[in-house]
Amino acid sequence: MHERFEKKAESLGKIACSSPISHFAVKPEIRTERPPACHFAGRKDELRVLQHGLDGVAREGNGKDGVHLITAPQGFGKTELMRHFARTAEQRGEAIHLDIRPNRLSDANLIGIFKEKIESGTLPIIRKAWPDRLRVSGAEWIFRPDQNDCLEYLAAFNKRNNLKLPIIITIDEVQTIFGEAGRCLFSLHCGHDNAPVMVICNGLQHSRGVLAKCGISRFASHTALGLIDVGYCRKVIEITFRQFGLDTDAHEEEITRLAANTHGFAAHLQGQIAAIHRFYLDHRDAPVDFTEIGRGGAQSRNSYYEGRLASLSDTRMSSPLRRIASSMPDEGMGRGDIQKMLGGFPELDAQETLDAYIEKGCLRHIPLADTFDIPIPSFRAYLAGEASG
Repeated sequence: MHERFEKKAESLGKIACSSPISHFAVKPEIRTERPPACHFAGRKDELRVLQHGLDGVAREGNGKDGVHLITAPQGFGKTELMRHFARTAEQRGEAIHLDIRPNRLSDANLIGIFKEKIESGTLPIIRKAWPDRLRVSGAEWIFRPDQNDCLEYLAAFNKRNNLKLPIIITIDEVQTIFGEAGRCLFSLHCGHDNAPVMVICNGLQHSRGVLAKCGISRFASHTALGLIDVGYCRKVIEITFRQFGLDTDAHEEEITRLAANTHGFAAHLQGQIAAIHRFYLDHRDAPVDFTEIGRGGAQSRNSYYEGRLASLSDTRMSSPLRRIASSMPDEGMGRGDIQKMLGGFPELDAQETLDAYIEKGCLRHIPLADTFDIPIPSFRAYLAGEASG
């Protein structure tokens, strides 16, 4: 059994590493739009956890183990990981993928998305489960127009059509959920004996607390994303250069330096890929200039950090954060020390400010030791540099 999980996770991992540039099978036509996202490079362990969950749903015929939750600060690649897994499972004919935002989450909307998918006639899982229905229409399927509960609907659909179709529901930015959407998610979390539904949510670090208010306190799995292995970042950067015709073997040192500058942070990796695309867009056949490409990656990083600070609810919160960064030891800083430093800014509420830092991904809470750190090394250096500048 575990060997099967390993093989599936390995194949997913290979796709995850190559997908950001896989549609450039030949030297790409240079275009101005944002390059493909590359958040999901690597992530074999995380993919293995999700694959294990999907296999369990398919085997047991229900999703009563609860929600799978992925948490991390912004820019770590939560959404790409979640959607990449679900899309790949759908393409392999293992499930039907329903993607929905929290503000759209309802039984009626989920049923509508499901019906559209079924009626499209293109789902690999339908071709596998019922090969004589390669082209379908609503009239051929037995729906339940009188059924308003999503899980009941899916269970009835499978029963009446003699199918057992696993469903993956993905929900982005779950920390924003409330009201009826929260009640719908709780129902999905509880599951149904005859509806093989896997629910994957992603959100910021405080998402567990938000979901607890919806009555969800246990999870089928909870993955707190860390940084990507820099080796995967190097591989993605190397493949990107190769698609533009560069002999990467002659530039190993420069490529290694670009990969190291991402610090394994998904948003920085995407920014570095964007800088490569911009260089070839602007210079086309000119010799590669790693200094200019590195400078473009650095500008992307700084823009990201400026955005993180701008996202704080009070602009005055940036000053104590810079001071914390300049004083923080490598092992992090305890709650008492953080609060003491925030106490030096009487115009701010210390607890509200600390909560805002965590919510916006400026600080990461390590519950076991009750300490805090800055999850991205280059962000810490950026803040400390501003504090001393």
